[in-house]
Amino acid sequence: MIFVAAGLDGVSQQTVTVKPDFGKEAIRPVDGSGLDVGDRVTLGIRLEHCSLADSGHGIVARNGRRG
Repeated sequence: MIFVAAGLDGVSQQTVTVKPDFGKEAIRPVDGSGLDVGDRVTLGIRLEHCSLADSGHGIVARNGRRG
């Protein structure tokens, strides 16, 4: 598993918007209650849930994986 430093750009009871220190933000289907925009978090990425981007210039996580 890769751990990436990130910040929260948006929170709700149904989703959080996570912005890694590099790369694009992602909206994840988790309960954001008790979190605030600007909070720092650690994003865990499992390599088996990733694939190369179409352009070959990055890695993208597949949707639908949580845990």
